[in-house]
Amino acid sequence: REMGRPFMLDQSIAHPAERQRVFETLARTHPDWAETWMTRRPEVLAAETEEHCLADRVVAASTFTKATLIHNGVDPGKIRVNPYGVDIARFQGRPRANASGPVRFIFVGSLLARKGVPVLINAWRRLASDGAELWLVGPVPSQVRRLIPDLPGLRVQGPVPHADLPRLFSECDVFVFP
Repeated sequence: REMGRPFMLDQSIAHPAERQRVFETLARTHPDWAETWMTRRPEVLAAETEEHCLADRVVAASTFTKATLIHNGVDPGKIRVNPYGVDIARFQGRPRANASGPVRFIFVGSLLARKGVPVLINAWRRLASDGAELWLVGPVPSQVRRLIPDLPGLRVQGPVPHADLPRLFSECDVFVFP
């Protein structure tokens, strides 16, 4: 600011106070997962609040993120949504290569509570899948791996190279983003 430059703040995920509320809810509903996320110290939360106030523009990755910012007092006039893109030449919606197999669901991302993984596992448990599969693709911290139960059709793929993701998506029917 002192140099006459605008302060652009990139807010890729929900407002910190909103994340804290989500984590508190997850701690109540999935207490075993509580140690898999880090709560922010009060001085860090205060610094983030100050950043939101000082920013000339806040660039949000989604309308969800924008809504959490507004809900927590950030001026809507300075928020712009710039969604993440995807290379549509590499990731195309098309019929599954082997459609005769079981219905396959796929989650891709870090296998963490903040990504909704315990909620997804609970839903999978309640579905009591009849021949369907749920593939969990992404990094699995050791403290999380022990929390993932052995359920019918649940396959923990772990991390895969980004170049392999189009193939994995083409082998599945439904992308799940809890």
